[in-house]
Amino acid sequence: MKKYILFLFSNIFILILTTKNSFAAGGDLLSVDKTILFQFVVVILGLFIINKLILQPMLSLLDRREKLTKGTVDEARELTEKAENLINDYKQKIDEARAEANEKRAEIRKEAQLISEKMISEARDESHATLENYKKELDVQVTDIKSKIKPEIENLAKEISDKVLSMEG
Repeated sequence: MKKYILFLFSNIFILILTTKNSFAAGGDLLSVDKTILFQFVVVILGLFIINKLILQPMLSLLDRREKLTKGTVDEARELTEKAENLINDYKQKIDEARAEANEKRAEIRKEAQLISEKMISEARDESHATLENYKKELDVQVTDIKSKIKPEIENLAKEISDKVLSMEG
């Protein structure tokens, strides 16, 4: 509103300075005649017409443009926030899936380790049992061989002793 008042007074001042009597050869530069009122009314009327036909539509257009621009900027900001939230959710779900996969991998490794330990234990037990069986068989064979060789050893010992005695004699 201050702009309009300043504009009005500046135009009035210009009108006063440009009146036709002010440029007359012998006239005073600041003389005011009856046409000043007519010029004042014409300027005021022109200001109202310019205000209604140009200024108000232009201001409303600028306001609407600002609202649309602000609305678009706000909408873009909201969409950016939504996109960031979706990205964060996606990253969080990926991290959770990785953690779950790591847990399952650890469980599988643990199960595989238990199975391998069980298999190794069974193989050990089986090899130990087999070894014990072989030892028993070997002991039986050694005992059997000893029992078979014992009479032969005694015969050999007799023969050797006979030969030694016969050589001495």
